[in-house]
Amino acid sequence: MRRENGLTLVEVAVAMAILAIGALGLAASFFSTSDLGRTLREERIANKEILAKISEVQARGRMDSGDDTYLNSLLSYYSDSANTTFDIVGMVPPEGSQNVGQIILHLNEDKIPYELGADEDTLYVEDGMYYGEMDIDGDAGSKKDYSSLSGDLMDQVMLAPVEVRVSWRTRNGTMSISRFVAVARYDAVE
Repeated sequence: MRRENGLTLVEVAVAMAILAIGALGLAASFFSTSDLGRTLREERIANKEILAKISEVQARGRMDSGDDTYLNSLLSYYSDSANTTFDIVGMVPPEGSQNVGQIILHLNEDKIPYELGADEDTLYVEDGMYYGEMDIDGDAGSKKDYSSLSGDLMDQVMLAPVEVRVSWRTRNGTMSISRFVAVARYDAVE
């Protein structure tokens, strides 16, 4: 029996199946690359916004608040919860949150993020972050919580550990980026 030139129906079906599997792999690769590109763009925007907020925090720490201690301006401004959140156009807040960005004053001497220079000998983990102790009032004494700032307490803080955090929802879950800065008390020179 002699075979005619050409392909059988089975050979054509196998070839089409191989091409379809290859096309699906290529499409999956394209969509994965597209998601990665979107994530990288969002991270770049988040980092840019964080750096802008850190500059704002540092500038506020050098603003004249009407007395001779400039740090009080920063502490009083960010002790008002209306000034501690922000949004970024195009980013969706995570579930249960109304805003994408937060400015957090870490003023409990027993709970300072490790990234801000907490004492390594006192480290502990809470909610997936390392915390430790830090002397922010300069008294080298017992650890105090300055979280609820008011008049005399505000004047005792010598160093304001600040975290700027951006969290947003993506297709693959929630992304979060934090940056830390410590603003020291600066006394006006006359």
